[in-house]
Amino acid sequence: MKAFKTLLLLVTGLAFAAWLIRPYIDGYDPGGEVSIAGLSAPVRIVRDEKGVPYVHAETFEDVIAGQGFVTAQDRLFQLHMMRLLSQGRMSELAGKGGLAMDRMVHLIDVPGQAARQIKILADADRAMLEAYLRGVNGYLTERANELPLPLRSNPPPPWTLEELVGVQIFSSWGSTVNWREELLSQSLIDHLGVDQAAEISQLTVNADDPDHARAASDYAYQLNGLQLSYSIDSVFPAPDAIGSNCWVTGSSRSAGGLPIVASDPHLDSRRLPGFWHPIGLITPEWRAVGGAVAGGAGIGIGRTNSIAWGITNGYGDMVDLFIETQDPENPNNYLQGDESIPFATRTVELKVKDGGAEGGFRIEILEIRETRRGPIVSDHGMSIASGKLLSLRWAVPEFYNDVLTTRGLLLSRSTAEAVDAIGDLATPLTYVVADYQGEIARTGAGFLPMRRRGDGAAPLPVINGKDSWAGRIPHREMPQVWNPKDDWLGSANHRIVPADYPHHYSTFFAHSW
Repeated sequence: MKAFKTLLLLVTGLAFAAWLIRPYIDGYDPGGEVSIAGLSAPVRIVRDEKGVPYVHAETFEDVIAGQGFVTAQDRLFQLHMMRLLSQGRMSELAGKGGLAMDRMVHLIDVPGQAARQIKILADADRAMLEAYLRGVNGYLTERANELPLPLRSNPPPPWTLEELVGVQIFSSWGSTVNWREELLSQSLIDHLGVDQAAEISQLTVNADDPDHARAASDYAYQLNGLQLSYSIDSVFPAPDAIGSNCWVTGSSRSAGGLPIVASDPHLDSRRLPGFWHPIGLITPEWRAVGGAVAGGAGIGIGRTNSIAWGITNGYGDMVDLFIETQDPENPNNYLQGDESIPFATRTVELKVKDGGAEGGFRIEILEIRETRRGPIVSDHGMSIASGKLLSLRWAVPEFYNDVLTTRGLLLSRSTAEAVDAIGDLATPLTYVVADYQGEIARTGAGFLPMRRRGDGAAPLPVINGKDSWAGRIPHREMPQVWNPKDDWLGSANHRIVPADYPHHYSTFFAHSW
């Protein structure tokens, strides 16, 4: 009995001690002052009763610096995860569980793309990203005593511009999902033949189109008998099975005489830390409120004092798989028509957490071969009985420009300006936009190729070495609707292109039901 009382006192004492130190384990000082280099004037941060930060500054760059500071304050561990993800280093933290994502990141070469992108950034975008970095790194320097518990033993180093750009590119890839459907289509073609596979290809419907646009692939140009074998989820990361929707009603449907924008990205609120970081950004001339993303300067979804916008995945097809032929006389080359061309090669060392290895880590070597179209993905966990190869071609590296941020969208004063700004954004989303003048619009975004052959539904054979892409679909030719007579627009990941649309936008959308 005495031993029981002693144990009870010990447990009670430990619980009381834990309660006392709880605020100091993973908390931060919401007040005080810090000095951050590069600010043109003081920045003030006010939090509401729920802890949502509102950043007040004199200039746009200063308010973005304040955003970087509070993002690090609220979401430093999440920021660190985004950095590891975009650098293909998750296996350093998660062991073999992170290998699938790391392979994908290095196959599409996110770090290499980031290094190229920063060389061509527009001055305004560079200034915005550098301001965000000043805030994040200012927090790391000035508030090192309040780092989250998981990072205290190994504090993260200061962020670089290249790392921040890598996060933007990685985020764009995250909305690119339908290339996996190409593999499924090829499996159906291998088992059933082209004609029967086409009979059960996905039928997509645009119920808003007067002609009720319906489309399904006929798998023209696809190769029968490839005999593709793979277990893709053990090699590449599986996307979340999620949907989303957004809509806008015009002034005639509102008692207040102004448009209403609503957007539900369907991101699971039980998953912590949450995807969105609620925030307000305020200067004397401009203000914005909405949801930001850790590692994303500005606001991803929200409203300003001029416009409001919502987003959903548009499923625009930015990736094609190509059936390549290895030179039978030289395995280090591939055939481009009659020409034999050496594979470009890259070697990546992956540091994998492994408790059984010396020092707690082992090294896995990733050998990557590339054609002019992109990396050979069939080298990694797939087999093709016919001896062919599959390469992956992603439009973003081919068509990226000097704009990387949402600065143009944030500073737009009308729906027309906002739609123009959305044309510079790489991620394949559908936007709905409204302004205080009552104009509403829906537009597709993303860098989508104009296809000379095929529709992106299944891997496409390389024929005579000719390029099947003819540049990018111009933004003004993306699917857009302005001020419809019904005075409302919406998107639930469904087919939004009309029956007479001249380009192959996608063959994969949300199912009609």
